[in-house]
Amino acid sequence: VRRNAVPERNRALLKAIALLHAERFDEARAAAEAALAEKPTSASRRARAHRARADAITYGLVATSAGPSDASDADLVVALADYRVWADVDPNAVDAQYEIASTLRDLGVYEEAIEVYESVARRWPAEEFCTSAPDQPEENVPHGMLESD
Repeated sequence: VRRNAVPERNRALLKAIALLHAERFDEARAAAEAALAEKPTSASRRARAHRARADAITYGLVATSAGPSDASDADLVVALADYRVWADVDPNAVDAQYEIASTLRDLGVYEEAIEVYESVARRWPAEEFCTSAPDQPEENVPHGMLESD
């Protein structure tokens, strides 16, 4: 046994995370799906695999500037489910809640997204995204949501 060998059960998940960092999102998603197919028994490893797939989906959509479509919406529904698994496993993960809200926003489920954002702000008021305003707030608000629209 090699001293620093990666256990086989972790290989797909670690590959997914490495591919995410390399911004190779399609490959990262495939590796995360392979990690999930292994049916991780550890709750934390299962949550990390779901997060890796969700991040690969959402970052990939941003990187390709994919606008709204049936295919991107279907991918976002998968990402939302993955982020919810992460939040269920780790209810104190503020990032999980924030990603849920952002994905709901991207899906056009604005009222529910606002509820989650407000919940995050109440529960974690010191978090950076709760205490700082975006430089260009109108760029972060969906069309039709501003009074001037």
